[in-house]
Amino acid sequence: MTKCTVVLVDDTAEVRMLVRTQLRLAGSFTVVAEGTNGDDALRLAREHQPDILLLDVSMPGTDGLAALPAIVAATPATRVVVYSGFEEPALAARAVELGAAAFIPKSRPVAELPDQLLTLLGVVPVEQPAGPERPAPVTEDGWQADGVLARHSDHFPLIFEQATIGMATMTLTGRVVRANASLGRFVARSPEQLVGVMFEDLLPAQHRGDFQRMIESVSSRAAPAGRLEHQLDAAGSSLDALSTVARIEDASHQPLYLLLQVHDMSSQRRAEEALRLSEERFRVLVEGVRDYGVFMLDPTGHIASWNTGAERIKGYTAEEIVGRHFRTFYTKEAQDDRHPERELEIAKATGRYEEEGWRVRKDGTQFYANVVISALHQDGELVGFAKVTRDITERQRMVDAREQATRAAELLAVIAHELRSPVGIIVGSAQLLSRHWAALAESERAGMLASLESSGGQITRLVEDLLTASRLEAGALLTQPQDLAVRPVLQTVAETARRPRSPGQPAPPIDVDCPDDVVMYADAARVTQMVANYVSNALRYGVPPVRLSARQLDGWAEIAVRDEGAELPEELASSLFSKFPAHRDTRGIGLGLFIVRELARAHGGDAGFTRDAGGNVFWLRLPADASILWSDSARRRHQEVGPDALATRRD
Repeated sequence: MTKCTVVLVDDTAEVRMLVRTQLRLAGSFTVVAEGTNGDDALRLAREHQPDILLLDVSMPGTDGLAALPAIVAATPATRVVVYSGFEEPALAARAVELGAAAFIPKSRPVAELPDQLLTLLGVVPVEQPAGPERPAPVTEDGWQADGVLARHSDHFPLIFEQATIGMATMTLTGRVVRANASLGRFVARSPEQLVGVMFEDLLPAQHRGDFQRMIESVSSRAAPAGRLEHQLDAAGSSLDALSTVARIEDASHQPLYLLLQVHDMSSQRRAEEALRLSEERFRVLVEGVRDYGVFMLDPTGHIASWNTGAERIKGYTAEEIVGRHFRTFYTKEAQDDRHPERELEIAKATGRYEEEGWRVRKDGTQFYANVVISALHQDGELVGFAKVTRDITERQRMVDAREQATRAAELLAVIAHELRSPVGIIVGSAQLLSRHWAALAESERAGMLASLESSGGQITRLVEDLLTASRLEAGALLTQPQDLAVRPVLQTVAETARRPRSPGQPAPPIDVDCPDDVVMYADAARVTQMVANYVSNALRYGVPPVRLSARQLDGWAEIAVRDEGAELPEELASSLFSKFPAHRDTRGIGLGLFIVRELARAHGGDAGFTRDAGGNVFWLRLPADASILWSDSARRRHQEVGPDALATRRD
């Protein structure tokens, strides 16, 4: 029988390897060409006129849906099969509507793919003779890992659908492949109607260019994420919206698709405007208002009057507070920074000042306040200020809870995706190795074994980071410090990091510069984890070569991981060690640097980041021996040595 010709288009090399191998082993197919985007698909279809073209959806440049109609028109005899990681009925229907002969989700076992393609071509699959029996790490229901993957995959769609914010997954060019009900409600369409739509087409013309530039920046990895305030067209009307776009990547850090979140800001804007107008109408102070602290200040900021609302919120009676400066209500840090005085200067210059921040009650407790200060004039002269304070602590807690829930949903989505890719590779590689060992070429076996090791290591690191972060937050992390030679630790981490993540990939350049006599008093496993997280961060985000160095200084052991990457933006550098950085790149769960700093502090040391002439430096400082933990003078020296001084000493 003449073999069926196949063109395979997918931007993930490991997926192409698995599919290509499986089709070869089936004996009925010949993969004549491979591509990585929609433009490749159209060109290769015209060139080879294949029987089947396997086409991914989310790819850089031209995505699969955009290229599909042109492929069908150019090669009518070719059966185009959309082979996608998105299991979405509306997406499958849209693909068929555009001319696809079939839609096959990647979640199905890759071993079933040949028979599915033969059936599509009207060929009765021929049962292949079984190879020699080997112990199979899989069960008849698809191995236990399928169950793990299914559990992680099922949670996110539930959160996705029930979210009150608009959410969508998009191709790398901004085409919607899944939308939730909230997003559909924002634009007066059903989620199914949004599938296949370019999201920018839902925006007014003046915002489309900005949105497309944001998409291109995130997809090309020029920026970790993007934010844009815009209007959103909805059945002839529009609403104010804030859209955030994050990039989701596979185990090899290749962009897979984009995650879109859309917040409806219209209600908040209307409420803020209504409050502003209401506050500006105040020309007298109403003593009976209990929900607002309303009082007068003289031109120098001393309290001239007091109402019952102010007494209820702040705890002072009129007799206790009138005549005192209003800076009494501010934290010590704000007082030292002369923040209250600057508020009056701005109100005097512009007529009004408004902010939200922490204030202090009489009993020393703090509350979150919305504060409006209006300058009052008579005959052109400043006579004082009207100050309105509202306790919005509960509202702020709700905002914090909502942000935490959003972060949790994002984290769960990223964890699900982080597991989906390595587990899928492990399952597919294990099945091929166990069922077709003898038929595989030596290079194919080696490639799959390397993929198994790489994917297993990725899952192990993910689980270890999650467990460590959980134990750190619960205060349950136990360390076993001991006298530890630093050089072997750095060499072990470097050797592990040099191993290629996939077959054929060159080993990253990593150098170690550490005298043999550098020692520290720390838990060996935790130090290895901290340095490995630094190195992983440098390999992901920095520019090689990566250099590991260590020095002994004033009773402390200092480790530095340096790369030659570009200078980081200030907003990113300031949040690097946060648990969920505001500008986190979505290729991981964002815990690595957070764990490093918390582990360092658990050992009595610290961790941080600095920039010098050689590039970006992530430093780690731990005690050289146990005695330094009890030395007050050593503690003072430790606190005085900042990142700049550390960088200078290394140079």
